[in-house]
Amino acid sequence: MPPLRKRPADLLAFAHSYCEFFAKQSGRKLDGFDDPALARLMGYDWPGNLRELRNVIERAVILCRGDQIAAPDLSGLDRSQPNHKGEATVGVGGDASLEELEAAHIKRVLQRSSTMKEAAEALGINKATLYRKRLKLDLDQTESP
Repeated sequence: MPPLRKRPADLLAFAHSYCEFFAKQSGRKLDGFDDPALARLMGYDWPGNLRELRNVIERAVILCRGDQIAAPDLSGLDRSQPNHKGEATVGVGGDASLEELEAAHIKRVLQRSSTMKEAAEALGINKATLYRKRLKLDLDQTESP
């Protein structure tokens, strides 16, 4: 079977199916993807095929703040791209340790959340656990709510 990047119709069908599945699982109502997000999905190589697509869509559903998944919500596609500070981003399936991956994810959720309670809910943990993790992972207290 050819790789996912060579099957654009299948790629979009799987992406929409995963979006619907994870939105339902998390109790959210999402209307799929906006056009820039679809273009970003189609422009990616998908070296991890369906497993990578599934992980990227699951993360996008969790991080999405609107009623559609937007291109910035597809942050899982940035794992080998440098971020705005010139540092390599940490991504699922990369060479980062689990602790580095957890720290990067928590930091991103904190940046996108307006309150600690909202961030804790998005992460599926309580506020006290989030406070402890921020201390343990040495996340800057001034960068987030």
